[in-house]
Amino acid sequence: MAKPEHEADELGYDPIRGSYHLHHDWTSSNPLSQTVTYVILALSGEEPSSGPPLSESVDPDALDQLFRNKCLDDRSNDHLTFTHDGCTITVYRSGQVIAYPPTDGETPLRSR
Repeated sequence: MAKPEHEADELGYDPIRGSYHLHHDWTSSNPLSQTVTYVILALSGEEPSSGPPLSESVDPDALDQLFRNKCLDDRSNDHLTFTHDGCTITVYRSGQVIAYPPTDGETPLRSR
């Protein structure tokens, strides 16, 4: 999977929280699931085919549609949190994607 064009070099790291973050661009043609996959791959440093598919943790199509309802308040703190290959991922209505790598007691990413 190639990097989503609008997100190249935008992955940030919060050393205080130990989390990685990226903002999904809702005006882009890239689906939210692609942004989430990009964040997970950036954490692992793996090729897309070497780790488990996102669909083992969450339905990518459902994820893509979850926050698309513009009738809801975009300022809300609605979010979805799930675990994928030992990483904890939280996706907010605003498009913010926050990922925590595995901790010592969790299943590590395949490359660790």
